[in-house]
This record gives sequence, structure tokens and C-alpha cells, in this order.
Amino acid sequence: MRVVGIEGWIVACLCLALLPASARAAAIQAPNPAPQLPSSARAFPAPADGATVWLTPGPEPALWLAAAGAAPRPVLRGQSEHFSVPRWSPDGRQVALFAAPTGTETALFGRWWMIDVDSPASPALLAQRPDWLNAEARVSEPFLPPSAFVTPAPSPRLLLPPAAIRVAHHPDNSCRDLPAWAVTVIPFEEYVARVLPAEVYTTWPAATLHAQAIAARTFAWRKIVLASPTASYDVTDWVVDQVMCDKRYASTDAAAAATASRYLAFNGEIIVAQYGADGGHPTADGGLPYLQPVLDPVSLGRPRSGHGRGLSQWGAYRWAAWRGWNTVQILAHYYRGAQVVDPIAGAASLSLLTPWPGTWLTGSTAYVTAHASVAATATLTMTLQAPGFRAAAEFGNLPGVWTAAWPLPVALTRPVTVTASYAALTHTLTLAGEDRLSPTGQFTVPAASTSITVTLYVTATDSGPSGPAGVVAGGDWQARAADFTRQAGQGSLVADPHAWSGQALVIPAGGASRWTAAFTQTLVANQIYQAYARLRAASTTGASADVLAGPASLQRIARLELFDSATNALLSFADLRTGDFRAAGEYQEFTLDFWLAPTAAGRVGARLIVDGGAEVTLDRVRVLKGPAPYSGEVAYRAMRTAGPQPVVVKILDAAGNPSVEVTGVTQLVDTAPPTAWQIITPTGWVTTTVAATIVARTLDELTGVAADSGQGRISLDGGLTWSAWRPVSGTIWGDGGAELRLTWLGLQEGEGQRVQLRAADRAGLTSASPEWPVRVDATPPTVRSALAALPNASGWFTAPITVALSAEDATSGVAGIWYAAELTTWTGRCSDCAIASAPTRFPTQDHTSSNLQPPTSNLQLPTSNLQPPASNPVWLPYTIPVAFTGEGSWRVLHRARDRAGLHSAVGEIAVRVDTAPPTTTLTAPDSVSPGTPFTVTWAGFDGIGVASYDVQLSYGMGGWLNTLLATSATQARFTAPTSGVLRLRARARDLAGNVGDWSAEQRVSVVGRYVYVPLVR
Repeated sequence: MRVVGIEGWIVACLCLALLPASARAAAIQAPNPAPQLPSSARAFPAPADGATVWLTPGPEPALWLAAAGAAPRPVLRGQSEHFSVPRWSPDGRQVALFAAPTGTETALFGRWWMIDVDSPASPALLAQRPDWLNAEARVSEPFLPPSAFVTPAPSPRLLLPPAAIRVAHHPDNSCRDLPAWAVTVIPFEEYVARVLPAEVYTTWPAATLHAQAIAARTFAWRKIVLASPTASYDVTDWVVDQVMCDKRYASTDAAAAATASRYLAFNGEIIVAQYGADGGHPTADGGLPYLQPVLDPVSLGRPRSGHGRGLSQWGAYRWAAWRGWNTVQILAHYYRGAQVVDPIAGAASLSLLTPWPGTWLTGSTAYVTAHASVAATATLTMTLQAPGFRAAAEFGNLPGVWTAAWPLPVALTRPVTVTASYAALTHTLTLAGEDRLSPTGQFTVPAASTSITVTLYVTATDSGPSGPAGVVAGGDWQARAADFTRQAGQGSLVADPHAWSGQALVIPAGGASRWTAAFTQTLVANQIYQAYARLRAASTTGASADVLAGPASLQRIARLELFDSATNALLSFADLRTGDFRAAGEYQEFTLDFWLAPTAAGRVGARLIVDGGAEVTLDRVRVLKGPAPYSGEVAYRAMRTAGPQPVVVKILDAAGNPSVEVTGVTQLVDTAPPTAWQIITPTGWVTTTVAATIVARTLDELTGVAADSGQGRISLDGGLTWSAWRPVSGTIWGDGGAELRLTWLGLQEGEGQRVQLRAADRAGLTSASPEWPVRVDATPPTVRSALAALPNASGWFTAPITVALSAEDATSGVAGIWYAAELTTWTGRCSDCAIASAPTRFPTQDHTSSNLQPPTSNLQLPTSNLQPPASNPVWLPYTIPVAFTGEGSWRVLHRARDRAGLHSAVGEIAVRVDTAPPTTTLTAPDSVSPGTPFTVTWAGFDGIGVASYDVQLSYGMGGWLNTLLATSATQARFTAPTSGVLRLRARARDLAGNVGDWSAEQRVSVVGRYVYVPLVR
């Protein structure tokens, strides 16, 4: 298929305007106040230090982070990506996660992100796994291949849909909470419904969701067929296969149900239905007949995300949303020659694939391709029709992908329609029309400019029906016939007066040949270009045939490829048939759209592959920028070259036909030195006095920053005196900017240091940066605690007590204070043992239930099950003094952080509080005989323990007499008096010094040994 130039550019502009620049995770600044945490977020607390991250799964995952005591903030967001389970560093100060693109088997294309709790707004992209994960078992390695599978030969035969699939839970899957490698047996169609919302957006068009459902089903189905007999599972739920979650949605459930049991086949075999987030333009070569590179102009200007093979998820979205493509068109576009099969219902489908709706016919032959998934009982008919013209072709009853080719008259009047029909199925597309005529045009350009952007004043006319639509412009970037070298086959360089380069490369018919050339000019990265290959083909018998039927790739005579010379990556290609030429034996320019990614080196090569079906002659390949929409004034960004430079312009009509090029000359006059100085690091405080790296950027749009022109100087006294200028290292960017690096050794604490950089452009003009302060704070803050009162002599507080915290930092200042209170010993005496100003992590229920036996004087309840892990305290922000009440021993940790991000050492203070006095009971006999010894016992009840007792007695109703004071005894022997009543009572004093109330008094009656009996008369 050939990309029509102007149309490809229009689609590319829509790509760039409507969608994000790449499907990559990115750091985001959270708004203030903190947004609400999504309900679907799953929490992953740190092993220490109190921080927590939350992750929301799906094709647009998000990571939220909260330091101890802070509100959650979003710090990382992905697009068409999967985030793994977050991994915390042992100290809880960093968290890392693996981000992989959506699609099948994309683990090798992911990367690690690391977020620092102290600077969450600046996630770092890592070159490899964090060190603290390198020692982990391979069970959590995201690159682990699905070793349970083998690939037998030949490919598996087709089967009926499986009833179920065995899914192993990969430990990196963050959307399912199961033990690592737990295997779940899931009904097969339910599995497809659970894969869909994990791989694509649930709001995408139905055709996209249906195509994704068939691709996901086919991929998993083939895995089941190929599973080793000894395998314990068929697929994992992670990016080593395709991701599956547990949450389902109505739209994706409907897509799975609507396509139930349908899969993709090629030559009767189920295919390897790979797919990825964004395949780019073109898609990647999968090495199989149905996974060949595909021109995808809706993805022009989009970086490839993942392996790029097979279905492009974003590409499928664009075709459905922008062009109205149906499911079969999407699948047949990305899986060339594959067929959609319904093994149960045998549902028929019929869709036209090319020409694309709304395109123009520009060659001498019209090629119409249709995909037919039908029963083998009827005839497929394809028709091309315009006023006064009709061509039709009939095909046999074999389903598949078919092409009809009809020679066209010189001009077709509109409307032009193509139709495919089979039984009751019909699919019709309306084309823009036919236009084989090139436009003409002229332009003028200012002779000199002080800006890199110059205005081109353009005039154009078009004899064809489509009209002027675009303008492309550029420098003298071309590969002439003489620049090509032979790699294989035939060909020779000859003089040709009709060739614009003066010479032509002639490759005869009858054998395959391969020639390559490299453009000597370096092109600017992150730019869309169009290449114009000027070729000529001799006539063949196939060109005059009325109808040609067969596979969609029929009758290709030549293929032109553009590739990145540094990486050999394919940038674009055009497959040419004789019918693509307007006339045999005449030169014609063919358009190839391509994009250079921001990381591209800008070195482009061209490759001509001739299949031998006709004699092919190459004049040259010209590259230009754009196009821009046609108008009388077009902004053109010149090359960063001082002095005169050529400007080459072509006019394009709406059909993509290019005009003959027109050339002008302009000269850039550089009058401004580098500008837009910006410091990159440090953006805050430097926390070491050993060394600091100063990174800054500057830009010179006109001629660019000159290499090795960067210099720097430093000041230790606030800019009063400076060191000499010294060279600094630098990196020159393709946009005319540069990144300069200065390493400063032996810094001093404080805010009085300054740094300044300067650089020159290629015209020799120099500018200096602002004088940036370098603030250094290498000393952590100090934190102190103070009690509102002193404990008593026993070291206890017998009334509620508050702890006040304070911190000092002499350089950057205190950013905040945090505390954590751990109840190390809980007495079990009260139900309100808590910190008054904050919640606790400990049980607070009443433990004085009836099944607890009264303790002896020093007995404490077991506390091992009440102690929180000392390594994971709950840190709370300190605002006001912290109040403690109840009974218990508290371990209060406290720390501070300064504005440079440095933490103080953790302070600790013990607080022992006992505000409840003990209670006492005393036991004595009800009565005793006069003069008889008897035993009295008493017992105290107190959570922290009884220190001593006081015991008093009273004879009759007399006053109380101290019998025992501050005794540790719990019983004593008394001797009964001769008569009367003896009263006794006791009270306890606990270890904190609290004195309890007197116990209820016990009365002991003294009864004589003889009973007086009166005389009876």
C-alpha cells in the first residue's frame, strides 16, 4: 500500500494535536489542595518511616505518595502502560516500580522509575533495577520469560474455543492481590473480558474494543494450544504475556461477548496475534507473513511504544475514531493476509480495505482490496464506479484477502465509489476522486533574516480537481542516483537528460536487485518529513490486464525504503506496482512520509529493492520538511547555518501530487547571543560540602550554541568577588541549545555562594547566565523534647502530662517536626489509655473483664501482643504539645526535617503515666474468741503494681490507729481483745506514688467462751 503524501501529513497533524506526545509515564505536579485518592487505589506501605504509596491500575495507571503524616499526592502517571507492584527500599525513603507498555510480551521494553520520599515531584528514570532489588529472587523479575511454553513445528492446527485457561499470578502484577504464582482456572471468555480493560481504555470506540478482544483471544488461545504437557499454567497475568486484572466494565464485557469465539488465522492456522500500545509509522517487522511492517499514517509523528508488532492499540483507536473503520478493517490492516474466523457461528464478514475512504486515485490503475470471511458457497464481487465508468470483478468462493486492479481512464468524474458484495453482505466506500495532475507554484523568500523562522510568499495553481493543499520546504537534502551503491543484483549508472540529477540508476527486469545510499546532510530530529523518490518504470503485460486477483501484495515491482543510518530502523517505505505510475516510461515522484524521533541522530539512508518484474529507473530521492497547510504566507524554519542557504519548495495538491520544486536563497544574520538561560540542578538546597554539579541550559535558535564554548565561575561572598572563568563540559542539542555542567568542589554551608555560566553561539556572540545562588546545608537539624513537669521521685507522672517538641536548624530552617508514640507497657486498667491529641495504633478496649484474676502486688498483664513493630512507627506531624493520660509506659520518638531535606537523628523520651490510684480489699473473720490470735489479709489492685500498704484498726467506735505503715506485707496476725468489736481497714500505695482510698472496714466481733443461760424455774 502506498501512502498518499498530503493525506498522510493531515493525519499526522491530527495525531500531534489531539494525543499526548508519547505513551510514557511522566512526573506530575499535584495541585493544591491535595486531590482525593481514587477509590480503586491499592495501598503499599513502606517497611519503615511511615510513608505509603497507592497505585491505581489499568492502561492509565497512577502512583500516589504520602510521606509520614502528609496527604497523598499524585507523583507518576502512565499512558498505555502497566505499573508493577511498587518496591520499597529497606529504609523506606525510596520506592521503585517497573513500567511496561501495554500489549503482549512487552517486559523487555519497560523501564524502572524511582521516587524519593523527600522529593516526590522529581521521579528518576533508572538505567537498571535498583540495587536493593538486585538481591531479590527471580520470582519478582519482570523480565522472566514464560518458560512453560514451547514452540513446536509446524504451527498448531485450529481448534474449537477452549473452555478455560490457567492463569498464573505474576508477583509484579499490581492489580491482583494473590500469592505469587498462584494459578487460577478461569472460563476462557471471562478471561478475555478481564484482559480488555487492562489493555485498552474502556471508553474507546466499539470497533477498537472488538478488534482488541479478537487479538487478545487469539494470543491466549495459541498459548493454550502450544502449552507444554508438563506446564502448570497457560499464561501469566503480567506483561510477559498479556495483563489481566479482576475488575470488569460494561463496554469491554460487551466487546468480548460480541466477538465470542472469533480468532485470527493465516493459511488455516491460528496466528501469533501480537499487539502493542503504539506501533508507530510504520509498524515493526515481526518476521512472519502476517506481521510485516505496515504503513500507519494515523500514527505518523508518534513514538513507538513497545515492540510495535501487529495491532497498534492507539492506531486502532485512531482508525475507528477518525476514519470510522470497523473491526475487520482494523485487524486486516495490522495482520496482513490474516482472516477473522468464527468457528462456532460461522458468521460472515465483508470489508473493503483499500483505497481508504476519502482518498484520491493518482495512478493509472485502481487497486481495490477486500477482506472476506464467508462460507465457501457464493461469489465475491468488487466494483469501482463513477459517472460514465464501471469496472467489476468476481472471485471464487474461497475466503481471504483479495485485490482487483482496473486500468483507469485519464479522468473520472465524481462521485467515485468502490463496492464489495457477497450474498446479502455489502460494503461501499466513497473516494475523493481521481487526480493525476501535478500543481505548479512559485515563492519568494527574504534575502536575509535575523530570525530562524522566515516567511515564504507562495503562489500556486492546480489543473487537477483536488486543488493546492500543502507546502513543503527544506534545504538541499537529497540522495542522487550516483550516491547509490549496489548491494546485490543488477543495475548501472547512465547519463539521462530527463533525470533532474543528470544521471539515472537503471535496474533491468528479470532479477532481484538491491541498492542503498546515505544522505550526507544531518536532518533535525523530532520533525516530520516527506521524501520524494523520482522513478520510472517500463510497461509490463500486467499493467494492461483488466482484472488481477490474488493476495493483497500482488504485482509489486519495486520497494523504496528510508531507514535510520545509525540504527538501521525502518522509517518509511513505498511498495510500487506498475499501475501506480501514471504512464509507462515517464518519471514520477512518489511520496514517503516519515518522522525522526527526538533521540534520532538525523542520519537517513535510502534503499531501493527491485523485484525484477519490470525495468525500474531511479533519478534521486529528495527530502523536505512538512508539509504545512497551503496559504500565501508560510512560516519556514531555516537551518542553523550562518551565511547563504538554499530553500527548496514544493506545492502539494489534496491528492498528494507534488509540483516541480522551486529554489530560493536566504541568509541568516545572527545578531543575538544565546538566551533562555535556565538552571536545571540544583533547584533547591545542596546537602553536601564535598562537591556539587551545576547543570544549566541555554538556547540559540539562529546559529546554535558553539561546541566547547561553555565557561563558568564561582563566588564565595555573594557575588562581590569571582573566580576566573574556566571551561565547563557541555552537550550540544539539535534544537540549537546546549547543556553545560560545572563541578564545584569544596562548598561552604550557607546562602552566600554564587555561580555563573556563559557560552557563545556559532556566530561568536557570547552571553552569560544570571548569577544563581548555590545554597548549601549539610548539617541536619536538631530536635528536642520537653516535659511540662518533672516526674516524681519514682519516675512517674500521676497526672496527665504533655510533651513539647522543638527543633533548630541554623542554615535552611526547620521544615517540620514529626513524632511517633509507642505504648511499650500497657497496664490493662483503663479503657481510655491513649494520646489525647492523636489516634494510636494500639488496642484500647477495656481489659478489666471478669475473667481476669486480680494481680498480686507486682503482676502486670502480658503486653507482647500489644507492642507495635519498633521498625515501623506511625509518624504524625507535630503541631501542639502531645498530651498523655491513663496508665502505661510510652516511648516517644521524635525527629525534624529541614528545608534542605535533611533529617535529624531520632530522639527518644520515655513517659510513664499513672493517674489512677490503686484499690484495696481487706479480709478478716466475722468473729473470734477473746484473746485468740487471728489472721487478717489484704490485697491491692493496680496496673503498674503496688509498692506498699497502710493498715489501721479501731477498738469499738474509737479512733483509727496506725498499725502498719508502708509495709509490703499482705497479711498480719492480730490478738482479739477480751470483748467488744474490732474494726480494720487498709489502703495501697502504687509504684508511681498514688495512694488509694481506704478499703471498706471489716468488723471482727469478740465472743466469750461460755454462754450464759438463765435459770428456769
